[in-house]
Amino acid sequence: MPYSFIAPRPKTLLSSEVRLTLIFFSVIGMMLLLLYGFFLYQNSELQIEKETLQLQHEEMREQNEILQDDIDFIEDQASFTENIVTENIILKEQIKNFLDLVPDEIILSKVSLTSKDLLLNGVSIDQNSFQDKLEVPLSSMFHKTTVKYTQLLDERLEFISHSIIHKEIKP
Repeated sequence: MPYSFIAPRPKTLLSSEVRLTLIFFSVIGMMLLLLYGFFLYQNSELQIEKETLQLQHEEMREQNEILQDDIDFIEDQASFTENIVTENIILKEQIKNFLDLVPDEIILSKVSLTSKDLLLNGVSIDQNSFQDKLEVPLSSMFHKTTVKYTQLLDERLEFISHSIIHKEIKP
Protein backbone atom coordinates (compact mmCIF):
# COMPACT_ATOMS: atom_id res chain seq x y z
CA MET A 1 0.00 0.00 0.00
CA PRO A 2 1.37 3.24 -0.94
CA TYR A 3 1.91 5.87 1.67
CA SER A 4 0.86 9.44 1.24
CA PHE A 5 2.94 12.38 2.29
CA ILE A 6 -0.13 14.59 2.82
CA ALA A 7 -1.19 14.95 6.40
CA PRO A 8 -4.71 13.77 6.91
CA ARG A 9 -7.28 16.30 7.93
CA PRO A 10 -8.74 15.74 11.27
CA LYS A 11 -12.36 14.63 11.18
CA THR A 12 -14.77 16.94 12.98
CA LEU A 13 -18.12 16.09 14.37
CA LEU A 14 -19.80 18.68 12.15
CA SER A 15 -18.67 19.55 8.74
CA SER A 16 -18.11 23.17 7.76
CA GLU A 17 -21.28 23.26 5.65
CA VAL A 18 -23.38 21.96 8.52
CA ARG A 19 -21.68 24.40 10.92
CA LEU A 20 -22.37 27.30 8.52
CA THR A 21 -26.00 26.21 8.21
CA LEU A 22 -26.37 26.01 12.01
CA ILE A 23 -24.83 29.48 12.46
CA PHE A 24 -27.15 30.85 9.76
CA PHE A 25 -30.28 29.41 11.37
CA SER A 26 -29.09 30.45 14.86
CA VAL A 27 -28.66 34.06 13.68
CA ILE A 28 -32.06 33.94 11.95
CA GLY A 29 -33.67 32.50 15.12
CA MET A 30 -32.00 35.16 17.29
CA MET A 31 -33.22 37.90 14.93
CA LEU A 32 -36.74 36.46 15.02
CA LEU A 33 -36.66 36.39 18.84
CA LEU A 34 -35.44 40.01 18.92
CA LEU A 35 -38.16 41.01 16.43
CA TYR A 36 -40.78 39.19 18.54
CA GLY A 37 -39.55 40.98 21.68
CA PHE A 38 -39.69 44.33 19.85
CA PHE A 39 -43.26 43.62 18.74
CA LEU A 40 -44.26 42.68 22.30
CA TYR A 41 -42.78 45.94 23.57
CA GLN A 42 -44.56 47.97 20.85
CA ASN A 43 -47.81 46.12 21.57
CA SER A 44 -47.63 46.98 25.28
CA GLU A 45 -46.88 50.63 24.42
CA LEU A 46 -49.85 50.70 22.04
CA GLN A 47 -52.10 49.13 24.70
CA ILE A 48 -51.12 51.85 27.17
CA GLU A 49 -51.76 54.53 24.53
CA LYS A 50 -55.10 52.90 23.65
CA GLU A 51 -56.21 52.95 27.30
CA THR A 52 -55.12 56.59 27.62
CA LEU A 53 -57.07 57.51 24.48
CA GLN A 54 -60.13 55.62 25.73
CA LEU A 55 -60.00 57.56 29.01
CA GLN A 56 -59.64 60.83 27.11
CA HIS A 57 -62.52 59.83 24.84
CA GLU A 58 -64.71 59.05 27.86
CA GLU A 59 -63.81 62.36 29.51
CA MET A 60 -64.55 64.25 26.29
CA ARG A 61 -67.86 62.44 25.92
CA GLU A 62 -68.82 63.40 29.49
CA GLN A 63 -67.74 67.00 28.87
CA ASN A 64 -69.73 66.97 25.65
CA GLU A 65 -72.82 65.79 27.55
CA ILE A 66 -72.32 68.54 30.14
CA LEU A 67 -71.89 71.14 27.40
CA GLN A 68 -74.96 69.83 25.59
CA ASP A 69 -76.96 70.10 28.83
CA ASP A 70 -75.67 73.67 29.25
CA ILE A 71 -76.60 74.48 25.65
CA ASP A 72 -80.09 73.05 26.16
CA PHE A 73 -80.48 75.07 29.38
CA ILE A 74 -79.31 78.27 27.66
CA GLU A 75 -81.64 77.63 24.72
CA ASP A 76 -84.54 77.08 27.14
CA GLN A 77 -83.64 80.29 28.98
CA ALA A 78 -83.38 82.18 25.69
CA SER A 79 -86.76 80.84 24.61
CA PHE A 80 -88.26 81.71 28.00
CA THR A 81 -86.78 85.22 27.85
CA GLU A 82 -88.01 85.67 24.30
CA ASN A 83 -91.51 84.61 25.37
CA ILE A 84 -91.46 87.07 28.27
CA VAL A 85 -90.27 89.90 26.03
CA THR A 86 -92.92 89.03 23.45
CA GLU A 87 -95.63 88.85 26.12
CA ASN A 88 -94.50 92.20 27.53
CA ILE A 89 -94.60 93.82 24.09
CA ILE A 90 -98.07 92.38 23.49
CA LEU A 91 -99.22 93.50 26.94
CA LYS A 92 -97.86 96.99 26.33
CA GLU A 93 -99.71 97.17 23.02
CA GLN A 94 -102.90 95.87 24.65
CA ILE A 95 -102.68 98.46 27.43
CA LYS A 96 -102.11 101.20 24.86
CA ASN A 97 -105.04 99.94 22.78
CA PHE A 98 -107.21 99.66 25.90
CA LEU A 99 -106.42 103.20 26.98
CA ASP A 100 -107.21 104.35 23.45
CA LEU A 101 -110.65 102.72 23.87
CA VAL A 102 -111.51 104.86 26.89
CA PRO A 103 -113.90 107.54 25.60
CA ASP A 104 -113.76 111.19 26.59
CA GLU A 105 -116.93 110.86 28.70
CA ILE A 106 -115.11 108.51 31.07
CA ILE A 107 -112.31 109.79 33.29
CA LEU A 108 -110.05 107.17 34.83
CA SER A 109 -108.51 108.04 38.17
CA LYS A 110 -106.79 104.72 38.86
CA VAL A 111 -105.80 101.74 36.72
CA SER A 112 -104.33 98.68 38.40
CA LEU A 113 -103.29 95.73 36.24
CA THR A 114 -101.98 92.41 37.53
CA SER A 115 -101.52 89.09 35.81
CA LYS A 116 -105.02 87.99 36.85
CA ASP A 117 -107.17 91.10 36.99
CA LEU A 118 -107.74 94.72 36.04
CA LEU A 119 -109.09 97.28 38.49
CA LEU A 120 -110.45 100.58 37.15
CA ASN A 121 -111.57 103.55 39.24
CA GLY A 122 -113.05 106.56 37.55
CA VAL A 123 -115.96 108.84 36.82
CA SER A 124 -118.55 108.54 34.04
CA ILE A 125 -121.33 110.80 32.86
CA ASP A 126 -123.93 108.05 33.17
CA GLN A 127 -124.21 104.30 33.51
CA ASN A 128 -125.22 103.70 29.88
CA SER A 129 -122.17 105.56 28.64
CA PHE A 130 -119.88 103.32 30.68
CA GLN A 131 -121.72 100.13 29.74
CA ASP A 132 -121.81 100.88 26.02
CA LYS A 133 -118.34 102.30 25.55
CA LEU A 134 -116.12 100.51 28.08
CA GLU A 135 -117.84 97.54 29.69
CA VAL A 136 -118.39 95.72 26.37
CA PRO A 137 -114.67 95.81 25.40
CA LEU A 138 -113.77 94.72 28.94
CA SER A 139 -116.16 91.77 28.72
CA SER A 140 -114.54 90.64 25.47
CA MET A 141 -111.03 90.76 26.98
CA PHE A 142 -111.74 89.34 30.44
CA HIS A 143 -113.72 86.35 31.67
CA LYS A 144 -115.64 88.19 34.35
CA THR A 145 -116.28 91.91 34.85
CA THR A 146 -118.12 93.43 37.82
CA VAL A 147 -118.89 97.13 38.16
CA LYS A 148 -120.04 99.06 41.23
CA TYR A 149 -121.50 102.51 40.75
CA THR A 150 -121.73 105.35 43.26
CA GLN A 151 -123.71 108.53 42.58
CA LEU A 152 -121.71 111.74 43.08
CA LEU A 153 -123.15 115.14 44.07
CA ASP A 154 -122.70 116.61 40.58
CA GLU A 155 -124.90 113.86 39.00
CA ARG A 156 -121.95 111.91 37.67
CA LEU A 157 -121.26 108.30 38.55
CA GLU A 158 -118.14 107.05 40.22
CA PHE A 159 -117.40 103.47 39.19
CA ILE A 160 -115.14 100.70 40.34
CA SER A 161 -114.70 98.02 37.68
CA HIS A 162 -113.01 94.74 38.54
CA SER A 163 -112.24 92.44 35.59
CA ILE A 164 -110.80 88.97 36.10
CA ILE A 165 -109.00 86.76 33.62
CA HIS A 166 -108.51 83.06 34.20
CA LYS A 167 -105.11 81.81 33.08
CA GLU A 168 -105.22 78.81 30.81
CA ILE A 169 -103.06 75.91 31.89
CA LYS A 170 -100.51 75.26 29.17
CA PRO A 171 -99.64 71.61 28.56
